[in-house]
Amino acid sequence: MTVLPMAVLWAVAEVVCYLLVCWQVLRPDMDLIGHNIYDATDRPYVQFDPVTGYRYIPGATRLVITNQQQLTVDHIVRVNAQGYCSVRDFSAQRTDDSKRYIVFGDSYTAGEVSDTTWPDLANTLLQLQLADTPHVFMNFALEAVGLATWHRQYFQEVVPGYDFDGIVLAVHGGDGHGDCDLNREAVVKHSSPLETRIGFFHELPTDASSLSKAWARMLHTSSV
Repeated sequence: MTVLPMAVLWAVAEVVCYLLVCWQVLRPDMDLIGHNIYDATDRPYVQFDPVTGYRYIPGATRLVITNQQQLTVDHIVRVNAQGYCSVRDFSAQRTDDSKRYIVFGDSYTAGEVSDTTWPDLANTLLQLQLADTPHVFMNFALEAVGLATWHRQYFQEVVPGYDFDGIVLAVHGGDGHGDCDLNREAVVKHSSPLETRIGFFHELPTDASSLSKAWARMLHTSSV
């Protein structure tokens, strides 16, 4: 019996994984649910949205994350009425002479696992330092989204719905191995009564029926 060299077996495994990725059985984002990381929330906290892919459910949600059986995150995710992580609601029109900036970003700006998002922190600091001309940062960031989502948000939500003075793009540059949120076309995240899943697609589902069909291809991220 001939034993294949380890290099050949490794190459075969790489080809199989590549084909599975191409067929969208596996995704290159599998590390999101690996490495003994477990998440749990005290209620469903995200819901599908046909424009952005998903929004956070308004209100307060307790999020707990453990890594290698060690507690790493235990905090309250605070979401405004617009479905974004912020302690303040975004008014469509300005009510004073403030300068208003729309912030697009990924998880580093969305602040799902941060006690205070940096846009909220900036608002507090600027309110103290620039009281004569308030500057307001409105945090439209979502975890794992990129340019395609920002494009939809900008033209379908921000432009027709908000009075603003400028745009801030805040994104993590990647992990050095080609992984960058900017490249993602459509990200869907949704909570059922028991769990939350995330999926990466070329096109967004259009309604509840297409979301149901996509559910099986989405990765489990947290339990409720």
